[in-house]
Amino acid sequence: MDGSFQHQQGIVVRGVCVSVTQVSDPGGGGPQPVYRSVGCAADGRVIVDGVLGSGSCGARMPHCKLLVEGGAPGRQPPVAYAYQRQDPGSSGWVTVGFWCPQSSGPVAVPNAATVRDQVLRLLPGVAVGTTGSPATLVNLQTVLWADTPVRRALGPVRIVGQPVWLRLAFAHASWDFGDGTAEVSDDPGKAYDPVGDRCAQVLCPDYYGHVYRARGPVTIVLRVSWRASYSLDGSHFVPVDPDPLTGPARTQRLLVRQARAVLVPNPGGD
Repeated sequence: MDGSFQHQQGIVVRGVCVSVTQVSDPGGGGPQPVYRSVGCAADGRVIVDGVLGSGSCGARMPHCKLLVEGGAPGRQPPVAYAYQRQDPGSSGWVTVGFWCPQSSGPVAVPNAATVRDQVLRLLPGVAVGTTGSPATLVNLQTVLWADTPVRRALGPVRIVGQPVWLRLAFAHASWDFGDGTAEVSDDPGKAYDPVGDRCAQVLCPDYYGHVYRARGPVTIVLRVSWRASYSLDGSHFVPVDPDPLTGPARTQRLLVRQARAVLVPNPGGD
């Protein structure tokens, strides 16, 4: 069958051929409506219930704007879907919902607020990296780092029934060192390299860390904040929130000790 149909918001799909079987109501209520989704792929081909067809999509999608970084408007989205119903005894399809990026239609669309709620639940807790575990020394820098890559991917996930790709970029780390002092670092630091970048000084300029001045147990608390972005097509990302989103806290216990130099006899006798 070669035909065409158009829904009320402007999308035209041509050359669709679908075999439809009416589904009877198990309760005896007779035939029920049949539903399908029809969409346009990035290359212009028709997608019917998630399967590429041989037809082609029309170009008229006036209210759909591709979500691109920076907010550039006016481009046709790579994927848009019409959700359609065929009533018993009818040969035509009626659009009951429409989805596309930035759609104002009746179907729920993942927007920044909805995505933000999901991202907050998915933000990872980042472990405290330290050379001092389980003990460190007073008056020497304890090397610390946030044990995470600066970029992480969380997607795709499904939000209001739609696939959404999520990305995180490190914004800053908030440190509570457990001795009454706190600090925010703009990078996660780096893991200590005892071979290629060994530190034999009181302070280690190549590393991030903290100097404890008193003995006793401490608990370090680390919270990492991220700049989150999302995409509805897997390639064009926009910010979830203008401000960084803070993940859950992770802790690390340390015992701060004091070391004293002790003179011992020279084994060589000199």
